[in-house]
This record gives sequence, C-alpha cells and structure tokens, in this order.
Amino acid sequence: MPWTGRVKVGTMMEAICAIHLSSYVDSPYRDRGGLMIVGPPGVLKTTLLDVLDDNFHNALSISNAYMGTMKKLQPAFYNGQVRSLCFPDIQSIYAGDPRTSSRIEQMMMQLSGEATRTIGGDEDSRHAKFKGFCTMFGAMTDFFYTGHVGRWDTTGFLRRFLWSTYTLRDPDILMRAIEQWTRAELGYRVVPQIPMGGRIPDTLTQSERKEIWSWLRHQPLPHEIQLQVLCKAVSALKWHYLQVGLKRSAMSTMHEFAETLQKDAALLEFPEQTYDKVHTQTMPKKSRRKSSHHISSRRDGATMRNSSPPNHRHTSNDRPQAPTADERLGTKTDEHGALGNLETIPTKQD
Repeated sequence: MPWTGRVKVGTMMEAICAIHLSSYVDSPYRDRGGLMIVGPPGVLKTTLLDVLDDNFHNALSISNAYMGTMKKLQPAFYNGQVRSLCFPDIQSIYAGDPRTSSRIEQMMMQLSGEATRTIGGDEDSRHAKFKGFCTMFGAMTDFFYTGHVGRWDTTGFLRRFLWSTYTLRDPDILMRAIEQWTRAELGYRVVPQIPMGGRIPDTLTQSERKEIWSWLRHQPLPHEIQLQVLCKAVSALKWHYLQVGLKRSAMSTMHEFAETLQKDAALLEFPEQTYDKVHTQTMPKKSRRKSSHHISSRRDGATMRNSSPPNHRHTSNDRPQAPTADERLGTKTDEHGALGNLETIPTKQD
C-alpha cells in the first residue's frame, strides 16, 4: 500500500484504542510499550488521548505527575486496575525538580518494558513480590521533543514507544468551529470494548508481521518493543471489527495510522463539517461556480476569470442583441423564406 502522508481523525482514535487493548492480546512477550504524540501546539493531541480516559475505566489520565501519585498507583499496576497511563502534557513532568522528572521517566520505562517491582527509593526490592506493567501514552510539542530526543536516545526512552507526528491539514478548521460556536466534528467510529474473558486471540500471520515491521523504518532503533505493540494492536483491531460486524481491514486502518510514524509528519484530516456544508449550500449558484472556478484556476496557474474555453475570444456577438425587424413585427422567416406569425410556429418544449 502506498504512503499518502494523510490520516483521518477517526483512524487516529481507533489506533489509540487498539494500542490500549494490545495488552489483552495473547503474546509470548510482556512488554507494554506505548504511544507518544508529537505535534505543534493546538493540533488536538490532548483531545485524541482523551478518548481513552472517556471510554475505558482502566485508563488513567494524569495532568501533573509526581512520585507520591505513582506510589499510590503501585497496587493498581500490579492487579491490572490501571492498564494505560496517559500524560496529556509530558512537559509538566519536567517543570519541577529535575531529580523527580528523571525518576518518573525511569518509572515509565520500567512499567512499559521489563516491569517494576518498587516505585520510589524507600522500599526494599528483596521483598517485593509483584510486578507492575502499564502501557504509556503521552503528548508533547515538537519543540520539546527536539530538546530532549538526544538524551532519550541515550537512556533508552525512545525505543520503548511509538512516536507519532502530525499536523492539521486545514489549520483554520478549529477557528471556523469557534466562529460557529460549536465543536469541530471528529467523525463517528465504534469504540472497542474490553474483552469479557480478559484475552484477545492473536490472529496475525507471519507475512502480516513482516509488513508491519516495514512500517517502523523511520522509528528509533531498535524496533523490538515497537513491533510487539503494533502487531498486538492490529490483532486487537481485527478482533474488534469481528465483534461489531464491521467489514473493514484492520491492516488498512493501522497502515493509515502508520502514516504518522514515517519520516515526515502526516496531515490530519477532519470529516466535512456541518457548518461548511451549510455555507456551500447557501451560496448563490453563480457565486459558487465562480468560486470553484477561481480555485481551480489558481491551482492550474490560469489567469482567466471565467469559464470560457482558452481559445475563445469575446466579441460583440456574445452580448445580447437588439430585436430584429421581424421580431418587432411578430413575424419569422422560415427556412423556405415564408413568413409566419411567431405565435403559430410550434416550439420544442423543454
């Protein structure tokens, strides 16, 4: 499948839900990994992550994390009450004491990777009997990312997560929504449900895993944890489509999401907004034709401002002509030169 550089908002939300459910997929690997969203300010990074906090009881969103909060969550990580932890603003972790942010960063790597037995430095790890795992989600600006990516590469923070980068294809869509005093429509997608049995079967083939591996070409090396997460996410999405009866390809959906994992940032597309439809329908037909022609003219580099063929030259014959003498007298000359009254000549009905 070719890369287009575009991704729909609904596809992003489905992929985020699938990554959350990836921890339920049967797998010989226990690494949880996660997803980090990178983009300029004001591109709905937090809104996309809110789909987890709004729809799953075992996903927790934390706006201001510190070690006291992490220690209180320790039992929830052990027994699976919290399977995903969301940081809508990763930058807030680094706003305080650097020692605290470094410890939380280390805790995030342990929970998403090899697991953690203790949180904090005042516990004896010799007597810790339980392991805690958790999938991590976070959002940050591109400026913050470029300032920390070098150190994260050294510490191993990068390789544990999928790094999704995008910007809005239409930067004015949110402003138009505010102008109409409404929220931008994100589209409708069926939110996956948590499996009642606590497990999702792995239905991927070896060839599908090989194709998924190719999607990670521009992700930080090595790709072990990232490939595990993405394969389990596709299996979770396959299971979801089967449960709700959607005739949709999970591989195609996740391939579209993988547009955000490539070298260049993807363009996030919104569905057509209701207020945009109303605006188009209420435009006069003449203005609508003129507007659409001007758009296509600018795109093609044309300078004409009408819909005439390129070789057509406007003459005086194009203007409305004055009525002839026959028309003023109410007569008309037929093809044989005979005169007749206009009212008696049959005309073709439209």
